[in-house]
Amino acid sequence: MPQHRDAVLQTTELLENILAQLDIRTLLTSAQLVNQRWHEVIAQSPRLQEALYFKPAAAPAASDASRSLRTRNPLLAEVFPFWFPEIQDDDDDEDEDQDYSSVFWDEPRKKQGSTKYWKHDFESLRLVRDEKHRKACMHPDASWRRMLVRQPPVFELGRWYHTHAMSGDDHDFCVFHFPNGLRMGYLYDEVVKSVIPDPTGFSMLWRNPRVKPQLGDLRYRRLDPEQHKKLDAFCGEVELVVHFSVTISCCLSSPNREELQFEQAITHPRAERAAQIQQDLEWFRKFTDRNFDFSGDDSTEV
Repeated sequence: MPQHRDAVLQTTELLENILAQLDIRTLLTSAQLVNQRWHEVIAQSPRLQEALYFKPAAAPAASDASRSLRTRNPLLAEVFPFWFPEIQDDDDDEDEDQDYSSVFWDEPRKKQGSTKYWKHDFESLRLVRDEKHRKACMHPDASWRRMLVRQPPVFELGRWYHTHAMSGDDHDFCVFHFPNGLRMGYLYDEVVKSVIPDPTGFSMLWRNPRVKPQLGDLRYRRLDPEQHKKLDAFCGEVELVVHFSVTISCCLSSPNREELQFEQAITHPRAERAAQIQQDLEWFRKFTDRNFDFSGDDSTEV
């Protein structure tokens, strides 16, 4: 019996079929630690690399819009729930106060009266609350950063930046292209660098694959007709939109050391902003290590 078992495990095609039955977490972690052969099979198998969301899967036929053919990364959804919000059921009552009105986009399920996430919401994430988990996520070579956010991949990401000021609202629409698929590292960094330093909220809008794109699919109650035309053209190009919303205040202030430390804790070391945060914290350290006397007309160091 052991001979038959060993024969099966030594046959690459059979071992691959067995490993393909594992869930993504087991396949990514413990299965690769069994021995060198298992690690090599997983690393070299296109089928298993697709299952791990490292290798792009082939797109479904244009005539097939089944949801089952488009799957968001379940491991990323567990670790980064704000980027993969729960979807509102089709039979849920429509909320008249909802900013978005569309069947073209998967509506995030409203929690506590809002579909947007803000800086203070990040405190509920496990990567903030659990130091061990945060160290694993923030490892320079953490594998989640190379993972595709969906299979088949998202190739076009839309960024919708909505600025609200006393002079009125401004909407900026920009499309980013990813020939090899959108990876979580980019999407995570894009949100963190925009939301954490400033009072900015964000929402993720995923295209509903069951509905054929049409003009007028997405409606936003704060847009004028001309802006709606721009939004329609913009949304016709993309499958995922990250919507930022920021209110410009006349009273601006620089972040303090505690705020910078929080930003550093959830900013990956390979992110572009990581070096700037470190420089700002170094400035705070040097500044607070010195004592200043501001009691006189001329400030002098003592």
